[in-house]
Amino acid sequence: MSNLVAIDLPQNNKFLQIIKEVWDNGDAVFVIDQRFSPSLKRQTIGSVKPKYLIDKDGKNTLPDSVGVSSNDALIQLTSGTTGYPKSVIHTFDSLKAHGAMVNEFLKVNPKSDRWIACLPLSHIGGMGVVMRAYFADMPVEIIETPDKTELERLNANGYNMVSLVASVLDRINTRSYKAVVIGGMAEPDNVAENIFPTYGLSESGGGVVYKGECLRGVRIKIQPGSQLIEINSPTLLRAYRSMHESAVGKNVVSKEGIYPELDNGYFVTSDCGYFENDRLKILGRRDDLINTGGEKIWAKTLEDIILSIDGIDQVCVVGLKDQKWGQKIVAAVAKSKDSKATSEDIIRTVKDRLASWAVPKEIQFVDDLPKTAILKTDRAAVIKWFYNHQN
Repeated sequence: MSNLVAIDLPQNNKFLQIIKEVWDNGDAVFVIDQRFSPSLKRQTIGSVKPKYLIDKDGKNTLPDSVGVSSNDALIQLTSGTTGYPKSVIHTFDSLKAHGAMVNEFLKVNPKSDRWIACLPLSHIGGMGVVMRAYFADMPVEIIETPDKTELERLNANGYNMVSLVASVLDRINTRSYKAVVIGGMAEPDNVAENIFPTYGLSESGGGVVYKGECLRGVRIKIQPGSQLIEINSPTLLRAYRSMHESAVGKNVVSKEGIYPELDNGYFVTSDCGYFENDRLKILGRRDDLINTGGEKIWAKTLEDIILSIDGIDQVCVVGLKDQKWGQKIVAAVAKSKDSKATSEDIIRTVKDRLASWAVPKEIQFVDDLPKTAILKTDRAAVIKWFYNHQN
């Protein structure tokens, strides 16, 4: 039986050898985000039930595991910070297809071009770089973060392909790269010819639309009325490995997978968009998910954590449009009369429970949150308040 192997290690070039060994053994890979707190790591492991864990102490067998199917290669969370974990299964076929399609679009030459992987390998944007290099048998350098000095060193040594998020573009010299792939963000304005904003998601295996143009083999439909984006692609997930089932009130993990509902072969996303001059334009998400610097966080997850702090009675977390981050996390907080809770308490608690990128960029204490007619927090009014009080 094939098994799932979780990897909890700092990302570097050793990852390639570890992945190869796991695959040679017929198993699948699951990479744990190194920015997660210990408690969130435990929650993440429990949400996918791997057989083995590779960490600084070596390879350990875990109890209560669930196997994988024979062609499964990679399990990744769609959003590792939600209260209800959800993960996707990608096969060797979908990963190979995506790598080939991207390399073809970017006119990659495996003999002369070299990739840099500097985004988290726990996300499809980071792992996708490794996979497109791995399957094309071309060099790839794996570093922990998009460090300016390290990127310049690698670029000077012939590494000319990289995947980034838009928030680092203003501090990285990108002119000497053959291609800079930008994922997880709305398309920046007036980008250079060698910069490729992309649209995609974990379920699609990463970006399947580059500069508004579909990769070869990808078809996009827009639902009339709702403007929801639907994707048909050989890079689509095989199934979900885990998701929260409200009917039974718990997270369900399946070896065979929980199959997504398709519309005649098209995966229905939660994103809205339209075509303009045959190029896809993204309007935004239908649900209340904040995308900040390529990282995704549900507002309710942050609100629940902040509300756990003594003396905080109400909180509303929203995402504001931001040119650098795509969306900026902000929080309006109402305390009890005698509360001594501070912004520092909130920052520390969020860091401990989640990760540093989930910390609100702005925290405002208010006497009371605005309410709708049925006494729910008026999120639109909170957003308007923040916009009106921006510097």
